[in-house]
Amino acid sequence: MHRVVLGGRSSWSAIWIMSLLLGLGLGPSAGVAKEGFGFKKSTVMLDRVRPADVYISGTRIDVRPGPGSDQNVGVQLVETLKSSVLGNDPRFTLDERIPDTLIEVSLVDNDYQERWETRTVKRSYPAGKDSKGRQQYAVRDARVKFKVVSQVFSVSFKVTDMKTRSVLVADTVSRSWNDDYEEGRNAPDRSQLEHRSVSETVDEIARRLTPTVEKIGVLLPGGRLKDLRNLANGSLWNPFLEALDSLSESPKPKDESYRQYSLGVAYEALAYQAEQPEVSIRYLEESASHYQRAIQLNPGEKYFTGSYTGNAFMAGLKKSVADTLGKGGTVKRKRAMAPIDRVKSALEQYQRLIEFRDADSRAGIAVADAMTGAKGATGAKGPTASNALTNSEVIEMSRAGLDEEIIFSAIETAEETAFDVSPAGLVELARAEVSSKVIQKIQAQANQKK
Repeated sequence: MHRVVLGGRSSWSAIWIMSLLLGLGLGPSAGVAKEGFGFKKSTVMLDRVRPADVYISGTRIDVRPGPGSDQNVGVQLVETLKSSVLGNDPRFTLDERIPDTLIEVSLVDNDYQERWETRTVKRSYPAGKDSKGRQQYAVRDARVKFKVVSQVFSVSFKVTDMKTRSVLVADTVSRSWNDDYEEGRNAPDRSQLEHRSVSETVDEIARRLTPTVEKIGVLLPGGRLKDLRNLANGSLWNPFLEALDSLSESPKPKDESYRQYSLGVAYEALAYQAEQPEVSIRYLEESASHYQRAIQLNPGEKYFTGSYTGNAFMAGLKKSVADTLGKGGTVKRKRAMAPIDRVKSALEQYQRLIEFRDADSRAGIAVADAMTGAKGATGAKGPTASNALTNSEVIEMSRAGLDEEIIFSAIETAEETAFDVSPAGLVELARAEVSSKVIQKIQAQANQKK
C-alpha cells in the first residue's frame, strides 16, 4: 500500500479518510460515480388517480344530514362533504329535489375533554462555571402543569341509489386525538379540534366515493444515470425513456439493474399521465416487467423489493410518506410501497376504472331504453303504445332521470291512462319521489276521464 503525504508528513490515517470519501462519492474520483441510489437520495413526485371504492352511476347527487345529526357540526359535515364530492368528480351535479344518489352523513360521537395535570419533570439549571469559565448545569426535579386534551370523533354515512332504492355503502369513520401541552401552550380548543376532525373525516369519505389524486414518491438512481434526473424532475418522461433506451446494456448485472429500474419508473410515470385506462394498464405492465428484471439482476438492492422507511434521508418524500400530527406540527413517517407492489396496486386500481366506466356505459344504455319506452307511451310505435299508462310506468320514467316535461308529454299524449289517484296510489308515487308537479298532472289527467 502506498503512503499518502499531506503537508509534508506521511499519514496512514489519511488513507482511511480518503477511502471513506471515495466510498461516499466525494473524493477525487467522484466523476466515476458508483451505480445505485447513493447516500443522498434523489426523488421525483408522480400523480396517480385513485378510483373510488364505491361506484356511483347517477350524476345528480344530494348530501343531507342523517337522523339525529348535531346542528352545528352536522351542517359543517354536510357542506364540506358536498364541496369535496363535487370538486373531486366533475360528473356530479347537486340536485336537492330529485337526486339519483343520496348521501346521508350523521355525527355519531363528538366527545371532547380537557384536564390539567401536575407532573414532575427533569429540568436543567445553571450551576456556576468551572475553573476555565465554562458554564455548568445541574439537573433538578420541577413541578410543571400540563393541559391534556382528548377527543373521540365518529361520523356515519350512507349512500343510497334512489332509482333502485339500494344502499351502495354504509359505514362509520372515526378519529381520535390525545395530547398534552406544557402550561397549556398551543393547546387546541374544542372548535379547532372539531374543524380538524370534520376535515379529515370528510376527506376519508370523499376518498371512498370519488376519484382522488395520490402523490407517489419515487427514488431515482445516480451513477451513469444521474444526468438524466433533470428530465424526470421536469416530467419529460418520453425523452427520459428514450435516453435510457439509448444507453448500452451494462455487462455488470448490478449496474444494469438500475437502468432496468429507471425504465420501470419511466413507464410507470407514463401510465399515470395516460388519459385512457387501457393505455395506463399497458404501461404499468411494461413497468412491472422492468422492475422485476431489476430485482432478478440485483436481488440485494433493498429499494427494489422493500418499502421505504421513514429515515431521515427520505425527507424528499415528505409529502407522500408523512402525516403532520401532534403538537407543533411534528411529522410522523409512514411507509411507502415497494415499486413492484406499487405498480401491482395501480394495475388493480386502473382495472377498476375500466369496470366503473363500463358500468357507467351500461347505465346510460338503460336510461336510453327507458326514454325509448317513454316515447312509445306518447303514441309512437313502441312496446307501450297499446297499453294504458299507469303509476308504475311514471315511477319508472322518474327513476330513469327523465325531465318533467318529457313525463308531462307522455301523460298528455298517452292513448289510454289508468292512474291510481287513491290515497294509497298517491302515497306510492310520493314514496318513489315522483315530483309533486308530476303527481298533480296525474291527478288532473285522471279527473278529466271522469
